[in-house]
Amino acid sequence: MGNINMKYEEKELKNAIQKELSYINFGLIFLLIFLLIILFFGIFVKVDTYVIAEGFVSFNNSRANISYKEWGTLEKLFVKEGDKVKKGQLLALVKNLQAQTNFITYKKQYYFLLALKDMLLSEIKLSSRVVFGKEEVF
Repeated sequence: MGNINMKYEEKELKNAIQKELSYINFGLIFLLIFLLIILFFGIFVKVDTYVIAEGFVSFNNSRANISYKEWGTLEKLFVKEGDKVKKGQLLALVKNLQAQTNFITYKKQYYFLLALKDMLLSEIKLSSRVVFGKEEVF
């Protein structure tokens, strides 16, 4: 009888250990996947950072302010501190994000107004369904 209880306890112990190992394996796999995702984002995802800065150009111990009227992203800087520059020389390339944002906003408004126009025309004609026009789509 003691031998049977001993074998039963050993079997229970093995099952308990296997269950614990399966939890540990699951945790390790989850951790590995999480680390791979972080590594993927670190390598392949571009993160834009924004810096607000002032600049100046000095000439003959005087300063000239540099300003840009629109907001955007600095794509490329053609000069570095201490470089001599000439009048009209390109100092930096700034991607104009405000123009892109305005274009997207106006495009959405355009599509909304086209749909509204078609809906109202269908309503005037007492149509049971909306017939969309074939206006210019960009």
